Amino acid sequence: MKKIILLAITAIFVFISSCEKKSDLNKIDSLSLHNTGDSIKSSTAAVITNEESIRFLKSLSKTDILTKFFNPYKIINDTALWKQDLESIEIKLSDDDYIHSVIDTVFNLGTSHIILFATYETFLNGEIHYCHPCNVDYSIASVIKEGNHYRIKSFKKHLTTKGTMGQGAYVTIVEFNNLNENTLTCLKFEDEWFGGGAMMSAQEYFNTEDFSSLLYLETHNSNEGMCDETDFKCINKTERELIPFNKHPSQKPAIIIKYKHTYFDKKLIIIEKSDTLIYDGYHFNKDVYYEGV
Repeated sequence: MKKIILLAITAIFVFISSCEKKSDLNKIDSLSLHNTGDSIKSSTAAVITNEESIRFLKSLSKTDILTKFFNPYKIINDTALWKQDLESIEIKLSDDDYIHSVIDTVFNLGTSHIILFATYETFLNGEIHYCHPCNVDYSIASVIKEGNHYRIKSFKKHLTTKGTMGQGAYVTIVEFNNLNENTLTCLKFEDEWFGGGAMMSAQEYFNTEDFSSLLYLETHNSNEGMCDETDFKCINKTERELIPFNKHPSQKPAIIIKYKHTYFDKKLIIIEKSDTLIYDGYHFNKDVYYEGV
């Protein structure tokens, strides 16, 4: 009788153990299917948290943005201090051997946001370096709103360097349209610099989709500050104006560059010219404007 009772207890124990193992296997299968993109999804919180740490931004708060994109050593006064890596080798280090980055602007494009970061070179006391070649390094990210978080579409740690005297560029969003009303959305950087009596200003346009440079345009240059007022042969000045041109027969986004070149040789001489630049899918005929006047 005792043997029968013992065998019955053993059978019950084996059955319970088998059920637990099967349940564990089902959990593992569910996780595996979720991680490989199968339509069956796990409700396990750990997996969702792991995905968020790789692909998602929790919010557009300064702390969340800086922490997510730069993994900083620390954040002081909304400035991320982070270590240089291969992706940021072109960005200047501050005197404490860290890169100092802040959020310059968050552009709301409706369903997506463009986040522009600025990196300043600073002294150990936190003051920004101030000199003619002292400028700002820009980084850029694109995120898309999805539910209660933002999916990171793309991120570039070094987009461009602009500015002078410790200051950067003036940055805005602009759009170029064509006959079919397709829109090309760009980031427009405007900056200027001077030295030795010469002045220069420029604009550069970047595609917000792939961050490629669409067009660099020197809008003004002049050496008037280097010339004596009576030395007319010395003075040389060029001005360029960019105008959106939405009705070009190519049915592609287009712009007009209007040139005005001025110099003095006993009497005032002005040469005017204009070029039409067509967007070819990567940039606006990038080399055409170098023909100048």
